[in-house]
Amino acid sequence: MATTTLTSKGQVTVPAEVRAAANLAVGDRFDVFMADDGTIVMRPIRRDVRALGTILGPPPRALPPRADLDDEVAEAVAEEYEVSLKADR
Repeated sequence: MATTTLTSKGQVTVPAEVRAAANLAVGDRFDVFMADDGTIVMRPIRRDVRALGTILGPPPRALPPRADLDDEVAEAVAEEYEVSLKADR
């Protein structure tokens, strides 16, 4: 268990091993609240990946239907397989 100290400015440093384990980075934001049992909980705010859609906007072009994509992938895999067979000869 890692320990830390509350500074006179009300700041707490999250220990390095906790930052690494939680994949935290400079600028990450947290929800902080007190649980019913008096425990202080500090939870990183993780954005839902769906929120990125509003940041990025619509794709620049329409994507082809799923069946067409499946066909294209199957053709590319078959071509790579044929190339690998020829290389093994």
